[in-house]
Amino acid sequence: MEEELHYASVIFRNKNPPQKGEYLLNIKAKQRLFVFHINRNPAVYFILMKCFFYCFLFFTVILRMNKSQADLMDLSALNDQLLLQIKLLRNQTEELSSERDELNRTLGVIMRFESFPVEGFCPEKKCQPCQRGWIHFQQKCYMFYQEDYGWKNWADSRKFCQKVGSDLVVVDNLQEQEFIRKNCKFYFDEYHGYWLGLHKNGNSWQWIDGRNDTDTLGSWAPGFQDPSLRHALMIPDDGGRWRPARAQFLNRFICEGEVLIKSS
Repeated sequence: MEEELHYASVIFRNKNPPQKGEYLLNIKAKQRLFVFHINRNPAVYFILMKCFFYCFLFFTVILRMNKSQADLMDLSALNDQLLLQIKLLRNQTEELSSERDELNRTLGVIMRFESFPVEGFCPEKKCQPCQRGWIHFQQKCYMFYQEDYGWKNWADSRKFCQKVGSDLVVVDNLQEQEFIRKNCKFYFDEYHGYWLGLHKNGNSWQWIDGRNDTDTLGSWAPGFQDPSLRHALMIPDDGGRWRPARAQFLNRFICEGEVLIKSS
């Protein structure tokens, strides 16, 4: 009779955790196993390389985008600075142009005089808009001839004004008309007045600067339109109204000139 054989399995359980050396050996073994699988399977290798490439490309793009954004911010700040400098330069250019125009205008005023009255305009070396004895109004200077003698006809009155760098007054608006009326004084009789820069050119009244708008101010005295009278007076006794008169009639007059320095 044959004998029956019986086998038994004996399992030894080790309750103690693996030591540090054993743990490192296990990791290295797994790494070798991973490399082995990669080498045995090229598709896995290709996928890993592709993932690595895309990750590298993604981070490269992110870095370049951040750098481009920083460069864009720098360019934007530089552009703002340039725009500010351009604005400042434009303002300076406008100021210089205004100063140049004002200097040219002042030079034009000086050149109108045969001999510029420095003491009249600049007493104590401080220049004023108008020379001594003249009245400043609306950036113009006015001289009202108020002497009790030396009255002049229209032509001589104009020559007198031109010698002092001005001309007979031209009334531009109602404010100027009222200003002149207040500064004209009654003298001698109701027919005497102050010569204006207003005369007839053909059959029409015209200011000496060429304007023809003599009816807009409504300052003509009614009933005095004699066709033979070709020059105009302002009559203080008639509320400052205008009347035609003979050119040789001797009267006072009003000179009007540009200011030397414009007031702010």
